[in-house]
Amino acid sequence: MSTSPASPSNVAAQSSDIPTLLRFLTRSCSVPLATALKAVPTLQTLKLTSTSALASSDVATLSPIFGEDAKLCRKIISAAKKEQAGTSSTVQKRKRDHFEDAEHPNGKDGRSSTDEDALALPTPITDLSALNPTILTSNRAPLLLALTLRLLKSTMPTQPLSSRLSLAQALVSANAKSKAVSIGLRSEVDQRKAAENELGRRKVRIMGREVAVMRRSTGDEDGDGEALWGLDVDAVENGKGQESQGLGSGLPIHTPQAARAYVLRAFSLVKHDDGDGGADDPVEEVQASTPRKSQKERKKSRAELRREDEEEKHRCLALLLGALDLLFESWDSLTREELDRRAWQWYLHIRPNVEAGPRGWGGKGEIALTKILELRK
Repeated sequence: MSTSPASPSNVAAQSSDIPTLLRFLTRSCSVPLATALKAVPTLQTLKLTSTSALASSDVATLSPIFGEDAKLCRKIISAAKKEQAGTSSTVQKRKRDHFEDAEHPNGKDGRSSTDEDALALPTPITDLSALNPTILTSNRAPLLLALTLRLLKSTMPTQPLSSRLSLAQALVSANAKSKAVSIGLRSEVDQRKAAENELGRRKVRIMGREVAVMRRSTGDEDGDGEALWGLDVDAVENGKGQESQGLGSGLPIHTPQAARAYVLRAFSLVKHDDGDGGADDPVEEVQASTPRKSQKERKKSRAELRREDEEEKHRCLALLLGALDLLFESWDSLTREELDRRAWQWYLHIRPNVEAGPRGWGGKGEIALTKILELRK
C-alpha cells in the first residue's frame, strides 16, 4: 500500500486524533503504551491516525512501524475494521466515554478531577502562637510535596490547584528516582531509560529539575498560560497507567486526588508522654471498674478515633501550610525564577533528618515549624 507523506498542515490537523488513536491502539489492540507512543510520529507522517485509514491499510505498511510483528498488525487492521462497522450507539458511547475520561482522570464516579472545591486543602493556620511550639513528624517526600505546592502558587499562579497537585507529585517522583539511584536502590540503566522516554516531551522546570508535563483541557485558560498535568513517566515507560488513570489522551498522569490524599495523611504531631501510667494510675482503676462496652459502642469508639486522627492530620497540614505561607509571603519581592532557585535550599534546611543510605529510605523524622519560620526575610 502506498501512502504519501502528510503535509505540515495535515499533520497539525491530525494532532487532535492522537488521543483517540492511542486509546484505540492500547485498549482495542492491546498495544503496549510505549510501543504506541513510538509509532505515532510515523503514523502521522503516513496519515494513518484514524481507524478508517488503518482499516484500509495492510500488513506490509504497518509491519515496519510495529517492529515487524505481522500478528499485531493484522490485529490492528481487524480491530479498525470492526470499529468502522460498529453501530451508531457504539460510536456515541465511545464519544461519551472519551469525554468523561478527559473530564474525570481518576474515574467516572461523578466527581470531576477539575472540581477544585473537592480538592481543597485545609485552611493554613498562620497564628505564630500555634506554629512556634509545633513539631511534626513525617518522611521527606510529603514535605517536599507541600513545599512544592506552595512554591507553585507563587511561581505558576495561573495553574489551578488540581494542576499544582499533579505537578508537585511529578517533582516528588522525579526527585525520588534520582535519590534512589544515588543510594543504589535504582540502577543507572533504569534512569537512562527513563530519561530516553522523556526525550521530546514538554517539560517545565521546578526547583531546578525538569518535569515532563502535558497540556490539559479545562476550558478555563485565561490567556496567561495553559493548565498542565504532571506526566507519570514510569507508567509511560512500563506501558501501564492509561486504564487506571483514565486520562482521555491515553497518557498516564500523576492524579491530583492521589497527591491530595497522600499529603493529607502524611503529618502527625510529635507528642511527649508526661506520665508513665503505672499500676496505681487512677485512669486505669476507673477503666477497670467501668462495665464493658457493647460491640456497637466499641465500633462507634473506633470510628471516633479514626475521625479524631483524621482531624489531627488535617490540622498538622494546616499548620505546615501556614508556616510555608508566612515564609513565601516574606519573600514576595523575589522574581519567580529566584524563588524557584531558593526553594530547594529551603527544603534542604527544613527536611527531617533520617539515616543515610538505603536504610534511611522512607524514614521519618521531626519537622520543627520554627525552622521554616526562621527562614523568613
